[in-house]
Amino acid sequence: MKNKKIALVSVSNHVHEVFTKKIEADCNVTVESLIGISDLLNHTSKLDIDLIVLDFDGGHSGEVTNQMEKLIILRRCLPNIPLIVISSNTKMSRAVDIINYGAVDFIDLTERSALSSLVSTINETLDYNEGIVEYQMTQKTRRNEYWQLYVLLSMIIAINLTILFW
Repeated sequence: MKNKKIALVSVSNHVHEVFTKKIEADCNVTVESLIGISDLLNHTSKLDIDLIVLDFDGGHSGEVTNQMEKLIILRRCLPNIPLIVISSNTKMSRAVDIINYGAVDFIDLTERSALSSLVSTINETLDYNEGIVEYQMTQKTRRNEYWQLYVLLSMIIAINLTILFW
């Protein structure tokens, strides 16, 4: 199994330090700390990211709208990379919107168990995605085997027909 990489995208270096240590220790992953969504989009091609943890910390209503717009852009640009959003903004409607826009989970940072919830969600998401990738590889192998069998049978039939009509 390859070493998994997580992008921790935040505007706060404090969040980076605290979460990076805990995530790397408990999830057996490498954490790439990035400042802002634009930093993530600029480095995605260089980084082989398996999961994004996005710090979506509250702020003024204009900032919230801007963050939602950035989330939409992020989901359009990186639709196949799972995304977990963390925030201290506890509005249920906001959490629902974030999930509807493609996040795997929303972790409320005001809860006492936020860090353990984040670690648990990361592990579950990475395990789930690994199972999907493994299934896709199995299906691809089967398709290749069936194709080879089809080609072999076609050649046998063609040879038999050639002999029969010759």
